[in-house]
Amino acid sequence: MWEENEDDDDHRLRTFAIITTAPNALVAQLQNRMPAMLTRETEQAWLDTTTAPVHAVSLVVPYPTTLMGR
Repeated sequence: MWEENEDDDDHRLRTFAIITTAPNALVAQLQNRMPAMLTRETEQAWLDTTTAPVHAVSLVVPYPTTLMGR
């Protein structure tokens, strides 16, 4: 998620946020959070502006370990 604005002096300001979730088994060995990553099956629902917010939030789950590295 990102946003671009200009401040009062016309300087471009770029900001972003990384949505995190609980780690999967692989990442949990190193860290207690991981970036939320979407599978091919869930990315369209995430990007669809008609997706209900409650459904979009339900897509933020640990990425399957078996899909990492593909």
